[in-house]
Amino acid sequence: MATLVLCLLLVLYANGALCQMDSYFLPKTIKPIRYNLTVAPDTYNTEAGLFYGNVNIDIEILENTRNVTIHVKSLTIYTALLTITDMKRRKRVGIVGTSEDTEREFYIIYLNEELEKGKRYMLTFGKYTGTLHNDMEGLFYAKYINAQNETKYMVVTEFEPSDARRTFPCFDEPALKATFILNIIRESTLMSASNEELHYTTYLGHGLYRDTYKETVPMSTYLLAFVVSEFRYYQKHPGIRMIMRPDAIAEGSMIYMLDESVKLLKVIEAYTGIPYVLKKLDMLGVPEEYFLDGAMENWGLVIYNEKYLVCTDRSHTMDIQKCATFSAHEFAHQWFGNLVSPKSWHYMWLSEGFAAYFQYFVTALAEPTWRLDEQYVVEEYQSSLRSDTAPLTEPINFVFTSPEMFPSSQIYYYKASAVIRMTEHFLTNRIFVQSLRSYLNNHKFGATVPSDLFREYQRAINRARKSHLLGGYTVNQILNSWYTNVGHPLVTVTRNYHSGTIAFTQQTFYKNGDTDGNLWYIPITYYLHKSGPRSFSDTTTDMWLVNATGTINNRFDDDWIIVNKHVIGYYRVNYDSENWRRVTNFLRTQDLKIIPPTNRAQLLDDAIYLAQCSKLDFEVALNVTTYLYRETDYIPIKSFLTNIEDLDRNLASKPEYDLFKTYIKWLLRKAYKKIGLQESPHDGHVDRLLRRLLAEWMCKFEDESCQQVGIQHVRRWRSSGVLHLSPDLQQFILCGGIQIATEDEWNFVLQRYYLTKDSNLKTQLIRGLSCIDKTSMIINFLDIIFTFKNAITPEDRSIAVGSMMQFSDNGMDTALKYFIEKRYPKSTYKANFNAVSMVIALPSRYQYQIDILKRQQGSINLPVYFYNDEALTDDELFFGIQVAHWLQIYSKDVIQSSHLH
Repeated sequence: MATLVLCLLLVLYANGALCQMDSYFLPKTIKPIRYNLTVAPDTYNTEAGLFYGNVNIDIEILENTRNVTIHVKSLTIYTALLTITDMKRRKRVGIVGTSEDTEREFYIIYLNEELEKGKRYMLTFGKYTGTLHNDMEGLFYAKYINAQNETKYMVVTEFEPSDARRTFPCFDEPALKATFILNIIRESTLMSASNEELHYTTYLGHGLYRDTYKETVPMSTYLLAFVVSEFRYYQKHPGIRMIMRPDAIAEGSMIYMLDESVKLLKVIEAYTGIPYVLKKLDMLGVPEEYFLDGAMENWGLVIYNEKYLVCTDRSHTMDIQKCATFSAHEFAHQWFGNLVSPKSWHYMWLSEGFAAYFQYFVTALAEPTWRLDEQYVVEEYQSSLRSDTAPLTEPINFVFTSPEMFPSSQIYYYKASAVIRMTEHFLTNRIFVQSLRSYLNNHKFGATVPSDLFREYQRAINRARKSHLLGGYTVNQILNSWYTNVGHPLVTVTRNYHSGTIAFTQQTFYKNGDTDGNLWYIPITYYLHKSGPRSFSDTTTDMWLVNATGTINNRFDDDWIIVNKHVIGYYRVNYDSENWRRVTNFLRTQDLKIIPPTNRAQLLDDAIYLAQCSKLDFEVALNVTTYLYRETDYIPIKSFLTNIEDLDRNLASKPEYDLFKTYIKWLLRKAYKKIGLQESPHDGHVDRLLRRLLAEWMCKFEDESCQQVGIQHVRRWRSSGVLHLSPDLQQFILCGGIQIATEDEWNFVLQRYYLTKDSNLKTQLIRGLSCIDKTSMIINFLDIIFTFKNAITPEDRSIAVGSMMQFSDNGMDTALKYFIEKRYPKSTYKANFNAVSMVIALPSRYQYQIDILKRQQGSINLPVYFYNDEALTDDELFFGIQVAHWLQIYSKDVIQSSHLH
């Protein structure tokens, strides 16, 4: 406890490393050099099986020591077969005894003589065993149903961050790199794969084989990986293979990602200037429910949730994008994380932050028409700001308070990537790329701390003689504020329209108005309409805001200012009300495209969120949204619709909800009319994303054209037997059609759900079938869902119930009444529904029903999870009330009188 308190109070910087939880690190007396590991998983009886292993570890002594401390978790060690041998003298060292520290996951070996500094020893665990579980940690089993409807098993690994120790005794810290020789014992009907190429296979008798893999390059224990399964390889390009279920390979569903992977690897090699280190890269697809994360970057054997490898022309456009960007993320790790690793998990961002950054910006180089550099702002940057609000957040350089606690992925993935993106812009791309190349070359096969990276940034600036880009400050000064401060800053811009002075102030963004005195080194960029200083395309810093306030002078008084060009700085911006008014008025003109799409998205995001947090007058924020009737670009429309998701939920039970839906449809009508519901051969990637997004909202809000198009497709499907709808639009257009369908037409779509074997189409159909508002049809559908003999999958039962309740108030009322009256027991739920797949907010007027359902919890359960409006903050509830009031006035003054009809 004293050590922990001392470390938390004295956050010491020593060579960039924080003194945190030192007692949970291994003693710095031993370094592993090579592991020779043999693992034999019991794949015949997988669900109750064991795995067996032995490992020889070549170690080097860094300081004299009389004990060896290594990581072990949930393994049974056969101590009679435990030895330590002096490799030079070929003499065993006497072992006095062993002990386990289960809290720290240490296995300690006590010796009767001292191991000498500089000497090499062989540490041998002659036999150990572990248990196979399906918990997706360490070495675990997964199962799947093959094309012949047989249950098949596989064993696979997931070692990040600290689960290698559950599979073999090891020095399980990222800085303790070593090489690995892996031996896998398997049955004759199975195959194996690992990080390196297969070296040779030995027949052991009794139908067993041992696959021995080539020695790896030096790497961290968390990157070791292997699989034993009935999967098959598929190779189209040299060095890159796909390992998947045989039926998936037969369908050819992996071809797109094999081709895309070649492009992505070439882009990263060109960017870093360093060829991919290994001779092969395997991509393994694991059944979806057994690999919930997107993928794991094991060197040479990247393991995926298989849905991110199976992308075809039947996939949604966004799913195709995710397939590509997830692979870009994992491929970037082959350099950032694998080639150069963080010295400890305090600095996970050195691996994950760069991978999250390249996830978008490498794919943008490979697929320039996808506009991923702009999509990043609305997909990751804006959501990161929302989740990174002091005090309920943490610094990027994580401060551990317990060995089981790791930083939030939102912080070390997306906040870190946003700060990396900001760094690229204030350094300039050329200097940034040079810095990263030096960083990778100077530290390859090693481990680093942030100061190592910052040093390369500074050297590149100095070599280029561009220190003016930093405003006289050092990289360390600038970036330490971003990596150690909690949260993010709010920059407030206040103009004096008489003197021309523009004042900038900074403070930590707190929802509740608190302050903490923290300061950031903020790269301010701005655009003054009519006076510059430069175009929006120049994102080098115009001024550094390092104190609480700073000012500039402007001689014009009839212009507007926008701060944070292309949203490259990781901060929010608020303005005085007059500047907000001027920007809003300009957005309503035909010249609105002078402001880039990312900045239009920023204005919407900042205005709405600041109003929700009572930092901006709600009327000012809502007035900004009125410009959208001119907007046709995906980026700001995506930002706006993401921002109003909570507002949509907030207003759903209020009398003004119909007015809200009318307002949203009015705002979107120009873009909706331009893009339409009919795909074109000339559509680009972003066109398809925009059409899908608009179809989702317009069809949900009962747009008449969507309803008519939808019912026509249903009727043509019924007469011809063929559904001519793209995967992007199936769910939403069918939803529109179902809203006005007869019961016969609804039943036809249900029958098609039963008959189709396409899992993606089944999901779209079940969601479309849920777009009903007639009480008798809702009850009929609930009866069907709870008749467990029919062929609705457990997951789709949950989706159907949740979707009906979310579609309309009548769906909510009818379903709640149904649950209360029917009272299906928990055993029925568990047997016939998946784990909760939908979370539904119940307005406070449903408190009576919530109370009844809570009282029944001992005997029933439901396929959805409820919470009521108490989960909304007071600010969110107040904002909803203000929006409802504004809509009543605005709809009469503007929409109905001049634009709507």
